Amino acid sequence: MACFKVRIKEHTKADVIVYVLCEKSDGVMQVRDAIAMGCDRGEVIVADDLGELDIWSCARIFAEHVEPKCYDLIISGGFPTDADTVPLGLLTANILGITSISHVENICISEKAGYVDIDRRIEDRLELLNVKLP
Repeated sequence: MACFKVRIKEHTKADVIVYVLCEKSDGVMQVRDAIAMGCDRGEVIVADDLGELDIWSCARIFAEHVEPKCYDLIISGGFPTDADTVPLGLLTANILGITSISHVENICISEKAGYVDIDRRIEDRLELLNVKLP
């Protein structure tokens, strides 16, 4: 398996967009970093009462924000730092009826056309997945 870190958009012609949910405009730097790493664009979603929201409320905020747009796949990291519950990306994808990959640590283009190789960590295990892109 040839696994090298590349930008998905170079191999799939997809747009890669990062969304950051935060209080005030604290997420601007995260969006800038994501764009510097190859994302096409990013948006900051501001929730003034973020510290008081549960994970379902955060997923609904994401879903309401991205629903008017058309997406094929949600890729997210692991658990939010303050919630030991279901990953936010998975809940958001479920609300929208979109395919999702969670707990992502690394993404590589697979040797199989139309697939990516995903390294994902769940607890103390590292899973290697070969995922077909939508």
